[in-house]
Amino acid sequence: MDKGSASAPSPATIQRRLEANYRMLQTLNGQGILTVESPEASYTANARIWFRKPDSLYIKVEAAFGIDVGRLFIAANRFVLFMPRMNLCYYGDVAALPLDEFLSVEMRYDELMPLLFGQEDLSGFDPLNYTRVDDDWLIAGRRDSLHLSYRYDPSTGAIRETRGSDSLGVLLWNKTFDRFTRKKNLLLPQTIRLQQPGENRAVGLFYNHLAVNDKVIMKNLSFSLPANVQRIELKE
Repeated sequence: MDKGSASAPSPATIQRRLEANYRMLQTLNGQGILTVESPEASYTANARIWFRKPDSLYIKVEAAFGIDVGRLFIAANRFVLFMPRMNLCYYGDVAALPLDEFLSVEMRYDELMPLLFGQEDLSGFDPLNYTRVDDDWLIAGRRDSLHLSYRYDPSTGAIRETRGSDSLGVLLWNKTFDRFTRKKNLLLPQTIRLQQPGENRAVGLFYNHLAVNDKVIMKNLSFSLPANVQRIELKE
């Protein structure tokens, strides 16, 4: 343990670096490979992701042979989620977005956006232990009843791994970020993975193309729904 070492970064310092990095992001156009593992189904698919600040997001997922797995469109705190295989369309408030239906992992919308960009939130985090791991800092502590640990790379200002456990030490989830790249002075992970071992669930995204801060016209990303689609409204 190296608690309070003069060279150890404070959570506030890390948070400022993360926020400074995220402030530079205005738009993102990404292509990659999405992997989903769950007791119900496991598959690999192609994913296209478009994002425009402050809150516009479009994700299109296609499996082999161009099979449409799903499309998610979010704007102004409203969402439309189309699941072609079930001929089902959810829509409503983003707080009610059923991401488990889309990505097979339990996750809120406000957790999805940071995951896509490697943007962790250390607010309210009480650090208890600092440990050097190679050139990184492993910082362990608590937020409310949740036990958290962050692996922080001081050379880049990036979080490489986050683990969350309950009060009994049972691992609830593990997030890893790797293959960082700089685009227009913005640092982004090209490999992202979220695991929920207790549920035997995991989702991974491996960007093979990333473009940032180019013009993205979200209205051009609209899609039509079949006339006979089942529509279900979800409210917060």
